[in-house]
Amino acid sequence: MLDMMAHEVRQPLNNASAALQSATALLAARGEIEASEQLRRTQAVLGTVLNDVSNTLAAIMLLAGAGDAELADTDLEMVVQIAIGEMPTVERGRIGVQRRTSLRTVWVDPALTRLALRNLLANALAFSPPDAPVLLVLSDVEEPAAWFIDVIDRGPGFAAELLPRLFQRGARGTHGGPAGRSSHGLGLFIVRRAMELQGGQALPLANSASGSTLRLQVNASGAAD
Repeated sequence: MLDMMAHEVRQPLNNASAALQSATALLAARGEIEASEQLRRTQAVLGTVLNDVSNTLAAIMLLAGAGDAELADTDLEMVVQIAIGEMPTVERGRIGVQRRTSLRTVWVDPALTRLALRNLLANALAFSPPDAPVLLVLSDVEEPAAWFIDVIDRGPGFAAELLPRLFQRGARGTHGGPAGRSSHGLGLFIVRRAMELQGGQALPLANSASGSTLRLQVNASGAAD
């Protein structure tokens, strides 16, 4: 049923997003800037809807125990690029990547890692000021062997009362992003569960009025150069 819902609900939304992208490009080529900008904003809203649908389905699967990890030697670059590619087209240019590691592959569940990273990126983009950059930093340490993905934004940070329960299911709080947008309490819970299922963790590294940093951490044993 979940597979059927995923296909029947997401496919029409994906088709609509592709149609909007084509129309936006056509209007921009004709010099109709105002109309193309309106379509870009519409596409961004549709991207948020798609992310919410995907998160709802993912949460159901994880809570039902259908998300058991399948660890494999996974291409790090592939996971990063797929996660970035799942962001709305108009937002991808805001994402920068820094590589501070020589690791090319890591021993993780690629689907769960992509799911966790996708949610961190979506969160950073949504709650940062418009056009503000989001930085994704890849790094590792040898003792104890571990691999990290840090997602750094320039938003106003999380409310202090939300931090202790940031990754808990149903944790809701008003992030200081655009128009004081309120979270649904699913995205960061999914991040935590996706990492726990493969023996990793998600944690906040920094939080201030000038930005926040959230980290994905996995055991690097079994990784290859």
